[in-house]
Amino acid sequence: MRIHDYRDLIVWQKALDLTELIYELVRHFPAAERYGLSSQLTRAAVSIASNIAEGNAFNHRAHYVHHIDLARGSLYEVATQLEIARRLTYVQPDQAARVFSLIDSISRMLYRLRTRLRARAASAASRPIPHSPRQASSAASPRPPPVAASLTTAFVSPSIARGFPRTPRCDDRVRTANCASCTRSVSDRTLQRELSASFPLRRSSGRKDHK
Repeated sequence: MRIHDYRDLIVWQKALDLTELIYELVRHFPAAERYGLSSQLTRAAVSIASNIAEGNAFNHRAHYVHHIDLARGSLYEVATQLEIARRLTYVQPDQAARVFSLIDSISRMLYRLRTRLRARAASAASRPIPHSPRQASSAASPRPPPVAASLTTAFVSPSIARGFPRTPRCDDRVRTANCASCTRSVSDRTLQRELSASFPLRRSSGRKDHK
């Protein structure tokens, strides 16, 4: 059965029962402990159920696990402070035993909840990411070369298409700004000669027809 509301969690309900017991116990504490042990016990007890509810509100399981750890820390804080109150004879032994039994039950339930959340998060992370068939087909068939590249290969010699060839002026293969400027001028002249040889222009005879 899937839990959609934190109020349906049994561990949250038991945490509220523990909070009620703690408030009943601190009523009999000395007045000197009002801002001391009494305040610390009640704050820690309220923090248990509050962290369970807050973690359940998150969509990410990592945040949920983090708040479950905080709830367990507050639970152990209540256990420690209750033991101090028992040693100071603020709490009767039978009352302390009842609270300790409830604390032990909540601790086991929080541990099981944390283990289950971590297992689900690990299984969700190990699932393969689905790919659309459109992406698979596009990856299988390579794209044709652009039109500009094909035209450049058809009309430009291999020495020019390779990039920055060696020129008489620079006598260097390093692609620097100076070499680029020298190569650009040589490449332009070579390209002009090749285009002129491929497509000769019709020259006019210089004669004019007079009517």
